[in-house]
Amino acid sequence: MGDEGKTGINGGSSNGPGKAAPELRFSLAVAVRHPDIDPAAISAALGRTPYQAWQAGMPRRTPSGHPMPSVGRESYWICTTEIRGQRNFFATLVEEADRLASCADFLHGIAAAGGRVGLVVSLPGGVNIGATLPHAALKRLAELPIDLGIEVFPDMP
Repeated sequence: MGDEGKTGINGGSSNGPGKAAPELRFSLAVAVRHPDIDPAAISAALGRTPYQAWQAGMPRRTPSGHPMPSVGRESYWICTTEIRGQRNFFATLVEEADRLASCADFLHGIAAAGGRVGLVVSLPGGVNIGATLPHAALKRLAELPIDLGIEVFPDMP
């Protein structure tokens, strides 16, 4: 039997009799906030292209590139990955943390300069999905230093 109809810890069913199991999906974002770093430096260090980014003091833009009526108070960089068909979002998060470990010096530099690096899991509110993050993984995130964020969106597309 696959993961459909199961939950993380409680073992209950996420769908009743005769109901189709909702699609398992979530997104994982790497997000960086910093007092003034050039987002291009983040992209170069992490080897990724951001979904959205701006530099402190520069005009902000939407993900589609349209100007916003404000400037960034801090530099911001985010890269998001959509994952479908998987239940254990923390396993994916740990894999991402393992990839980011190769950039540990850069991540520590961000934190030392007053910035923050986070891994953010976004979950759809209409799907019963759960996972447990092992304490060793929490320790690894703290050592890198990476914040953990979890968001639930009731109407996530």
